[in-house]
Amino acid sequence: MTTANSGLLEEWLKNFAIDAAQTSQASQTVDDATAAKKITEEMKKDLNKEFDELGKWLTRPESNEIHKFCHDEVDWGGGGSQYEKVLCEGLAEIKYFMNGVETKKAGKGRSGNDEEAQITKLTNGKAYTRCIVGAVALSEIYGDHCKLKEVVERVQEKVTDGVEDKLRNHLEDQGYGNQLNTCQGITMEQLFIGKSILGSTIKEWTKQKRSMGVNGGWRVGRQWTERWPQVCGGKGKQMNAQYLQGLRKESAQHMTKFLKVGDDNMSSKTTTDGKPTLEEILTEEGYTISQDKLTKVLQVLADNTGSAVTVDPSNLTTLMQTLEAISKESHGKYYILITSLHP
Repeated sequence: MTTANSGLLEEWLKNFAIDAAQTSQASQTVDDATAAKKITEEMKKDLNKEFDELGKWLTRPESNEIHKFCHDEVDWGGGGSQYEKVLCEGLAEIKYFMNGVETKKAGKGRSGNDEEAQITKLTNGKAYTRCIVGAVALSEIYGDHCKLKEVVERVQEKVTDGVEDKLRNHLEDQGYGNQLNTCQGITMEQLFIGKSILGSTIKEWTKQKRSMGVNGGWRVGRQWTERWPQVCGGKGKQMNAQYLQGLRKESAQHMTKFLKVGDDNMSSKTTTDGKPTLEEILTEEGYTISQDKLTKVLQVLADNTGSAVTVDPSNLTTLMQTLEAISKESHGKYYILITSLHP
């Protein structure tokens, strides 16, 4: 792993500062462990806030623009099933979210017209949260759908005025053309740390929405309970965790390619240096670190020399080296090697 594109994570880390007076009643100083714990809590809160927003997008009626694209403009080769079209809507919604473009139906979701697209300015820090949340959400919510690979291929075949062209037009119209596909700057270690901070938030949300059936949203709960069994092998397959994880692994490269997360070198399935690919970090549960150990790792970033505890991005290289050691594979099993934590 390298720190060549550490800008997104570095800028995000700069957002966090803890008032020392709030963390220590006896003095204006606070130890690194306490500071790191507070910073980790704030990071998790920030990522959860972004996912709360995406969750709203995925459970409300899709915009007319996204509906028309997925139902009328994509060539489904014989009409396409409702399952494929609704899956397309979910994928498009996540990609719009990651690029800071929000489209909504007018008239409280009942109009045949859309409101003017709303653009969120993606600073490097904001882009980091959107990229991490979007990538993990796609993997957790739709990664175990048997038609995902096929849907992504169909969507990407739609070259003329496809998803990226629509996003580009929206962004350029409002002067934000330079933020298209910012997630290409995400590195493996950035995904690793973001996924670890998020923890099980998105997994638990997905489980809850799926259990609610039609009340869990047209593109989440109903898609899983009514449509998935019809096209992916029945309800028995839904209970087979190994089968579902197999689907997620098969779809991984298509997910990162569609979302434009990372670059092609990080997405290679033929790595020879023993390091995980971007897809493996995204889809395999072994590539995370517990909250307690993450807090210990983040102590290297804590700067408590002033009246407030802040993050010192100058130590980012040390952090990334530690994360590289954590996320290696050994004999087919994942292990944690953090030399800085040895007693």
